[in-house]
Amino acid sequence: MGRGRVGDEDQDFLNEAVADDTDLDGGQPTRAIPGLLIRVLRYAAIGAGIVIVAGTTAFLVSGTRSGGVADQLNAVSPQGPDKRDPLGRFNLLEVVRGVTSDEQAQIFTLQVELGYEEADSNLQTELNNRISELENLIFLHVSQKRADELRPRFYATLQDELKRQINQVLINGQVEAVWLSEFVVVQ
Repeated sequence: MGRGRVGDEDQDFLNEAVADDTDLDGGQPTRAIPGLLIRVLRYAAIGAGIVIVAGTTAFLVSGTRSGGVADQLNAVSPQGPDKRDPLGRFNLLEVVRGVTSDEQAQIFTLQVELGYEEADSNLQTELNNRISELENLIFLHVSQKRADELRPRFYATLQDELKRQINQVLINGQVEAVWLSEFVVVQ
């Protein structure tokens, strides 16, 4: 029998199944065709599995269980529940460059931005007037660090230290955040 088309293989299988299942007296089939039934059931099971997986995925993604996916992310996100208006940004004009306090000193380059309440014009004026002093303060503080203290896992600590030191010299307000927009340490 030819095998040129896809359906020919199925027809060959059916012909063999019917020939094997004929009664010797009349040549009539004695039972249902088991091969075809198995194939139909197999495709039905695959289809049901796809529907179950797609339905479960859609249910989980939709966030209908336990308050939604967004609520779950906010529960683990440190930024989630703490919402506030955006801060004004004050960019220090110069990139701060220096060397670490290691015996084999490494060079660092640091660009700092300060976040403050945007409505506080007195603080903005003071930041502008003290820009050289703030850059020097940052330079001196970071220069006292060793290179291993300037790794990414210590960035948050460094930001807190700089914020504390900057706020100690300010008179007309406080900065709310210190952002490291560029930070490179090289040998």
